[in-house]
Amino acid sequence: MYTHYKKVFILIVTILWLATPQAFASVKKQASSDVPVNVVCMQKALDAREATLAQIVDSLSVASKEALQKREAALKDAWAKPTKATRQSAREAAHTTYRKAIQDAHAVVKVNRKNAYTVFNTAVKNCTETATVKK
Repeated sequence: MYTHYKKVFILIVTILWLATPQAFASVKKQASSDVPVNVVCMQKALDAREATLAQIVDSLSVASKEALQKREAALKDAWAKPTKATRQSAREAAHTTYRKAIQDAHAVVKVNRKNAYTVFNTAVKNCTETATVKK
């Protein structure tokens, strides 16, 4: 008795599942390639973004190198400690400080990269608006 209802239910679900793409196929948005763009403006925006990203990578490199140098000095000091317990705690502190410095550097990179893309996206929006106005 219930197998008939189950078959009908599966048939209805299948029909709805197959019909759904056709229902939304008639809705068409304007493709992004149809939007006019001011090429010179886009090139300037790209140059600014890429220069900012290069500076971000450079700053990460400098911060990483400084963290490594500080860890090296701290580890050398740790190995000069007189007892095993003090050496171990000093080594752990050196590694913890290093890890924290690297995490902080990556957090700064993340924020700066997000800001660079926010500025870029605003510039892109302005580039498409200026191209639309010129027409």
